[in-house]
Amino acid sequence: MNLLQRVFMNASFRTFGEVGRKLIGFGFVLFLGRAIGAEGLGEYGAMLYYTNLFAMFVDAGLNTLYTRDSARSPESRQSIMSALLLIKMMLSGAVLLIMSVITYLV
Repeated sequence: MNLLQRVFMNASFRTFGEVGRKLIGFGFVLFLGRAIGAEGLGEYGAMLYYTNLFAMFVDAGLNTLYTRDSARSPESRQSIMSALLLIKMMLSGAVLLIMSVITYLV
């Protein structure tokens, strides 16, 4: 397989994956809207935005870091993954504590 074919395959897989994810998400929102109504959907949306605000701090670009570093040195993927897992667990605990305090205060 030459470079052009490989680029086309990778781009098409990513594109179809994103379109599929969006369609599944759209279907879920339609189902949820009919199941819990407009008021429940508003509460669900507010809860989703609130948790996504804190999810940014948990990720903190670590997925991009893992992808880049594991591509540079494939033989050290295991050590990179375990170090990033530890960092993510510590960040998750800190964000959970902060989110709990903010939720309690609000």
